[in-house]
Amino acid sequence: MGLQQTNIESLPFVTAELNYLAPIPGKPRTYAFDPPPGEPQTTNLPEPHRVPIFDARLIAGNLSLDREGFALAGPASDRSQEFL
Repeated sequence: MGLQQTNIESLPFVTAELNYLAPIPGKPRTYAFDPPPGEPQTTNLPEPHRVPIFDARLIAGNLSLDREGFALAGPASDRSQEFL
């Protein structure tokens, strides 16, 4: 059972603001050094969107990287706390 069979709207969620790139003419770019005279450091303009972020941990066992394009993974090892 993947996301197709799961009623996603029934999962707990929070609403958050995520920034996407606003449409601009041409390709977005950012200079890592001083830009040429008259050019801005970046052409990237943030465009905020309020979106729901669902808690997929309840269905993590049903998610497939091949089917959904993502999967949830736990810690890399039980020793992960030693490095905090």
